[in-house]
Amino acid sequence: MRTAAQDRREQTLWNIRQNPTEITITRTTKTPYKGGHKDETAEIGPLIVRIYSNSRRQPQLQSERQGTRITDGNWGMLADWRVDIRCGSDVTDEFETALGRFRVAQVKPQLLGNEIIGYQCDLERVS
Repeated sequence: MRTAAQDRREQTLWNIRQNPTEITITRTTKTPYKGGHKDETAEIGPLIVRIYSNSRRQPQLQSERQGTRITDGNWGMLADWRVDIRCGSDVTDEFETALGRFRVAQVKPQLLGNEIIGYQCDLERVS
């Protein structure tokens, strides 16, 4: 007998299939090294996800120590329960598509009871 979580997972997969995008994530992880840290990179994927526009806000100009960049936080991503997507102070997930280069800004697990049925992610398009 199928559970409600299995039904919701199928619905998540159906939704992704309506407009799928294949991505390969470049994960940069900061690890402690000699009193500081070093960056280690790894490739995750390929993954099939759905990328969509969230709103109509204008892109923002951000000035940082290394330079200036334009970020557009109007994007979201839907992924199934099996993916490995992360974000945080010690890990950055980025990928490129025909729409541009994206950074994962937030990962929100979608739960039914205590089972993960998918992930909703906030993305920043960076240039």
